[in-house]
Amino acid sequence: MTSTQQPPAPDGSESTSPLAGTGLPDPSGTRIVLIGAGRFNELHQLPATRRNVEDLADLITAAWNLPVANCTVLRDPASPRDLSRAVEEAAKEATDTLLVYYAGHGLIDWSGHFHLAVRSSERESVHDTAVPYAWVKEHVEKSRAERRIVILDCCYAARAFGSQSDSALFEVAGTYVLAAASETATAVSPPGEEFTAFTGALLSLFHPHSELVRCRVRMAWT
Repeated sequence: MTSTQQPPAPDGSESTSPLAGTGLPDPSGTRIVLIGAGRFNELHQLPATRRNVEDLADLITAAWNLPVANCTVLRDPASPRDLSRAVEEAAKEATDTLLVYYAGHGLIDWSGHFHLAVRSSERESVHDTAVPYAWVKEHVEKSRAERRIVILDCCYAARAFGSQSDSALFEVAGTYVLAAASETATAVSPPGEEFTAFTGALLSLFHPHSELVRCRVRMAWT
């Protein structure tokens, strides 16, 4: 599990988690995009991604008092444009908090650039069948949202803020990236498990005491 270093607070003190604070995100200005890419024409299947996004959607909308309409759950996007459009629309609408989550296959093209797989992606033709992460990065950077959070549960996820760019996404103030694997490592989806290993670990922090956690979050952020 890899995450970016938190940007410093204005007074020089260490900042808190992007999901913590003195108030809940404004529901009207918050947009969530949860992408679970599990069905593929050529790549091996990742059925656990569907349960990933379903449980995350339930958890986040409840904890943040978020209207269901402000949480887009995209299952098995068929084309690069399907995925890019969902992120683009959410990024344009968000003014308070933008959260983009992707679970699926991370792919590297012949020039070393990081891509996110969709149903039609081909391992031998990554550059024109998968989503360049640069597209996602650009949409997120342009958003007016005060907080921008990207969670990547896929192989090579740390390339989102690694060596491929001189201007890493986390350098944009108010933006946070959480990656399931390093630049050269694979993420894990154990056969037969309900969730991928990374997202399962995230959910396990909340599910055993989910109602208690949500209650405390509401009390702390009201």
